[in-house]
Amino acid sequence: MSPDAKVARIASIENMLLMSSAALKAMTSQLTEAEERERALNSRGRWNQLRSMGETKNVLQYLFNATAEARCSLPSENLIKHF
Repeated sequence: MSPDAKVARIASIENMLLMSSAALKAMTSQLTEAEERERALNSRGRWNQLRSMGETKNVLQYLFNATAEARCSLPSENLIKHF
């Protein structure tokens, strides 16, 4: 192999190495983001335990009632500030 061919081969391999490193960094970043999204979904485990539309409706009705009750207990001047 000629010296010029060796230099070209080394440059080609170095370029492939740089591209592979960049690809690995991108994949690492994507994996980290996916793991964070998965953790966020798992932290909402309470919602994942609902097995039927009836259960979901009951939970949402409870949340609506609790929110309405909390809002009614606020002094009226606080309501004006929030809306």
